Amino acid sequence: MSADFSSHVRMRSTTPSQQDRLLQIRGALNEITKSGKADFTFQELQDFLTQKSGKTFDPALLDEIFINVSLQRSDKLTIEDFVTGYYQTETALKSQIDMLKKQIRDESIKVTQTRRQYIEAKANKIPEDDNVLTVIVKKTDIKSQKQLVVRVICDEWEVTTNPVIGSLGVWEETFTFNPVSNSDLLVELWEHEKMKNLACIGKVSIPLLMLKDEDPHEENFKLVDKTRLAGFLHMIIQWVQVKIDYLERLLTYYESLLTKQRKQLEDLENRHDNLMMPFTGNSPNWFIYSPRLKKAELHLAKQLDDFTKKTFGEEVRWPRALKFSIFLYVFLSLLTCFLRPDFFNLTVGIIALAWHITLTQRQIYYRVLTTSVILSQFYDLFWLYFFGHTWFDIDQEHRLIVILTIINIQGKIGFAAVFWKNSLL
Repeated sequence: MSADFSSHVRMRSTTPSQQDRLLQIRGALNEITKSGKADFTFQELQDFLTQKSGKTFDPALLDEIFINVSLQRSDKLTIEDFVTGYYQTETALKSQIDMLKKQIRDESIKVTQTRRQYIEAKANKIPEDDNVLTVIVKKTDIKSQKQLVVRVICDEWEVTTNPVIGSLGVWEETFTFNPVSNSDLLVELWEHEKMKNLACIGKVSIPLLMLKDEDPHEENFKLVDKTRLAGFLHMIIQWVQVKIDYLERLLTYYESLLTKQRKQLEDLENRHDNLMMPFTGNSPNWFIYSPRLKKAELHLAKQLDDFTKKTFGEEVRWPRALKFSIFLYVFLSLLTCFLRPDFFNLTVGIIALAWHITLTQRQIYYRVLTTSVILSQFYDLFWLYFFGHTWFDIDQEHRLIVILTIINIQGKIGFAAVFWKNSLL
């Protein structure tokens, strides 16, 4: 790799994991760089990515790659700029997917809670649950040397918040009313001292008709002293007239929003898969697995990340761990072969080393390596069962081979995890 590209990577990335990913993408472009060309047209890159994908690569994604390095279709793109643009497009898609997944989790909780409330309200219909006006007094931007209180008046009912320090003006208090008319809701801010309200700083009159939509109204309401704007009072106000009807509408809204978000997530994941396809390749028919299994695999990968971060105190750089694992696997297999013909492990190790040296980075190859390492575990365990005890008693050299085999068996648990984790990158 050229020094120019290394400096380019250092300049545009800030963390070791980002550098690893940039170098990994660069390595996957080994085929196109063999031509010796310095830059490529949009169509040349489109043809290359289509060939690598096994199907037409989405031109819109390639447009994004160009845009992320401030270029257009008519411009030529260097490999270094392509790597940077590809990485930024990949990162943006992952960020959108993660954000949407969080929104879906939040909406799912809302759906569950609202459905529970709806079922309970329908099963235990209580008249007092209807016609409920809720006022949440949160805070004001008005400062005072005296204490402050908020007085809320609805029809003949009047409530007052607890006094708070005038320099803070934060209450977070909730009040409920059962309006009997469509008269305005009156809210007043008062200076307070020694159990008495001294002077009204400002007030706001809120027509109940504006709350007929039953939606929560969270606003900074203007407090007026006669004709002068005194400041703002942050409140949440909601008037639910028929609770069951309101919950039914709310549940329908949340479910509709959740369906829309899931469709958006599916579209984003399809775009991300399309973007990754040139560097993962088409999986053969026997390799295709269900979305449920894919979801479980991603969940397991997250648990592995959490475990390694907790164990080592930082995130594991999986591409670097891959390189270390391959060389260590080959080294242990060679040591074992000093007396024992361990051709299974050595063959797997040599193939892994060859793929790594030639920068052959396809998902299916890492899957094959993972499967091969797991199968070699059974091979080693059978060998230990039938020959281990005999070899251990022959002499020190044979005893060492048995010990190395046991070490290799333990190490291959980590090797398999590293190969599998890299197949997901």
